Amino acid sequence: MVLARESKGLLVGESADPQTVANIRSLSKTEPGVQTIIRVLTMHLAPQEVLLNLEIQFSQNLTSEKIALTVDNLEAKIRQHHPEIKQIFIEAKSLSSVGKSSQPSQ
Repeated sequence: MVLARESKGLLVGESADPQTVANIRSLSKTEPGVQTIIRVLTMHLAPQEVLLNLEIQFSQNLTSEKIALTVDNLEAKIRQHHPEIKQIFIEAKSLSSVGKSSQPSQ
């Protein structure tokens, strides 16, 4: 029964445990330049392999070079604390789109 339940969880893309997700959120918030963590999505690809997708709002004053450095630092920090996370995708939320409603082009 345990084997069947675990296999089913892996087949349907089980999320990482809530403690891991909370720790990733905490690690991300400590990185200078990160303004807001919008979304943390995880999925087990294998028993010891997790995919992570982070949607982050960066501080408005960061240059593209500083954002790239922040992303590199954040990935290293996450991998150090969670070696099971093998693939990390970080999506930078556009500052210009925040709070604006979509308006049709003319």
